[in-house]
Amino acid sequence: GAWQESFNTASAHFRAGRFEAAEELFRKTILLRSQDGPSAFYLQQIAQLNEIGGDAESTVIFGHFLA
Repeated sequence: GAWQESFNTASAHFRAGRFEAAEELFRKTILLRSQDGPSAFYLQQIAQLNEIGGDAESTVIFGHFLA
């Protein structure tokens, strides 16, 4: 469905280090689904990366653990 497409695209953006685009689509996924634990988890990761000045290299580390 639409929420799955949104989530998959958001995940791809996250892995590529495009956090703003990922955040927007994870939020859209939550709106489409009412609740979405994985999207909420990724939003938390983005917030943490923003706090510590995360970059694409940090994403690889997070992505590696999440894969």
